[in-house]
Amino acid sequence: MQAAHKLNKAKTMKTMKTIRHQTRQMRRNGFTLVEAIVAVAILGMVAFMMFRSLLSVLDATKIGAEAADHVQRERVAIKTVEDGLRGMVYYEQNQGMYALTVNPDPDAPSYSFVSRVPPNYIGSRDFKGQTLRRLQFSVEYINDKRALILEQSHVMRAPDGEEAMPVVRSVLAPDLAEFIIHFWSTSAEDWIDEWTETNSLPSRVKVEMALTRMDGENIQLSNVLKREVVIHSVSITKNNQNPDLPAAQSSKGSGKGKGANGRPKYTPEQIAAWRKKQAERSSNYRGTQGRNNYQRPNSSASSRFGQSGTPRPNYGLPPGFGVNPPLNSGQSGGAIPRGGFSPPKVDNNGS
Repeated sequence: MQAAHKLNKAKTMKTMKTIRHQTRQMRRNGFTLVEAIVAVAILGMVAFMMFRSLLSVLDATKIGAEAADHVQRERVAIKTVEDGLRGMVYYEQNQGMYALTVNPDPDAPSYSFVSRVPPNYIGSRDFKGQTLRRLQFSVEYINDKRALILEQSHVMRAPDGEEAMPVVRSVLAPDLAEFIIHFWSTSAEDWIDEWTETNSLPSRVKVEMALTRMDGENIQLSNVLKREVVIHSVSITKNNQNPDLPAAQSSKGSGKGKGANGRPKYTPEQIAAWRKKQAERSSNYRGTQGRNNYQRPNSSASSRFGQSGTPRPNYGLPPGFGVNPPLNSGQSGGAIPRGGFSPPKVDNNGS
C-alpha cells in the first residue's frame, strides 16, 4: 500500500512540474496587457508623425503650384497689355473710329484704342485671323474683388442684314491690386495719366500692374511690374491714306493714229493680218530649208571637209550656210560662197 501511494504521489508531482513548465513557456511567447498598450501607443505616434509629414509635403506642393499660377497669370496679363499697346494705330480720316480714349479713374480706369495685334494674340480664334481690332482694358469688380478685363471688338461694323460681330471678353487678372497706364507727353515732357491729344498717338507708354499678395498683406513697391512700351507706328495722315494720283502725261506732237511714244497705232485687224503673214512665211521657210530637206553627207568622202557639192545639214539656216567649199580657189566651184566656211590652206602633198 505504501509503495502504491508513493508511486501516485510521484506521478502527481511530475504532472505539476509539466504544467508549470508549460505555463512559463506560454508567458515567454505572449504579451501582457501593459506591453500591448505601450506598443499601440508607440505605433500611433509614428503614424501621426508620418501623416503630418505627408500633409506638410502636400501643403508645400499646393502653395508652390498656386505661386507658380500667380506669377504666370501676372506675366500673361502684362504681356497681353504690352502687345496690345505696341501695335496701336491711328487714322486721321477716321478719328471717331480709331480714337484713343482714356478714363483715368483711379478706382476703375479704362483704356480703349485700336491695335494691330500679333496673330497668336488672345482671342484670335474668334476673329478668324483678323488682326486689326479695338481693345479695351478696364478694371471691374467681380465678387467684390478687382479684376482686369480685356474686351475685343471689330473695328468695322457688320454689314446690313448680318448679325452683329460679338465682343470677346476675357478676364486677364481676377485678383488685381493696381493697374495704371502713363503716357509720355512731348509738350509737357513728362508722364501723364490722361491723353488729351486726340489727333495723335503717344510715342511711349508705361504700364504699372500688381496682383494681390497670396498672404493677404499690402503690396510693396517690389511687387509692382513696370513695362515701358515704345510705339513705333505714327498717325496715318490723309495724304498717306489717300494720296493724290499723278496727272496723266500727254505726248507732245503725237498726231492722229499715233500712240504716246510717237509710234503708229495699228488696228486689231492689221495686227491679225500681220501675224498670219508671219506664220505663213515661217512655215514656207521651214518647208524649203528645214529639217525635212536634210540629206546625210556621203560617208565615203575622201576629204575631211566632204566632196565639192555635197550638201551639209543646215538645220533651217539661211541659204549659203553649211555648204562645203572647194579645197582651193583653183578647183571647180570658184570662190568660197559668202557666209560659208573657209577651210585651211593645204599643199599638194596633203599636209
